[in-house]
Amino acid sequence: MLTFLLVLVFAVIFFGAIGSYGIMRRQQHHELDKDSNNMVAKHPARANPIVYAYIAVPIIIALITIVWLLNNR
Repeated sequence: MLTFLLVLVFAVIFFGAIGSYGIMRRQQHHELDKDSNNMVAKHPARANPIVYAYIAVPIIIALITIVWLLNNR
């Protein structure tokens, strides 16, 4: 069960990162915000909070699942 959940977590991270990168690449040369920060223009992946959410949420779910499984033995 734990192995399946960890594989699922890494799959969500992997496909979420690829999807976000594809969207950022298509929108990279379109300025949606007129007063955007220079960091956003130079590093759109680092300035995009959804990338952090794709990484953080599955890791948090995996950690909660691990703790829950270890406590219910």
